[in-house]
Amino acid sequence: MNTPVREARLALIARAVAYLDSTPHGEVVHLLVSDPIIRLSNEWRTNPAALADHLRAFDMDANPTALYGAYKRAQNVLLAAGLPHMLDDDLT
Repeated sequence: MNTPVREARLALIARAVAYLDSTPHGEVVHLLVSDPIIRLSNEWRTNPAALADHLRAFDMDANPTALYGAYKRAQNVLLAAGLPHMLDDDLT
């Protein structure tokens, strides 16, 4: 995976972690549980602190497949929150 894409995905993951860390637990759970298009396991939907910890563990050295999965989970968090959740078109 090229470095700009990896960096962009990590930046998106960091935005999701910041959202999870700064938003009240009940509000996050409500958003993640009530939106049927959000593709997260029930474990992640009901435990945003664990999801944030999981996402926080990814860095530039992460396995590309694992990083992609974390990126998709982060996208779902931002999508549920109504926040920008896509990479720039020139990076994808």
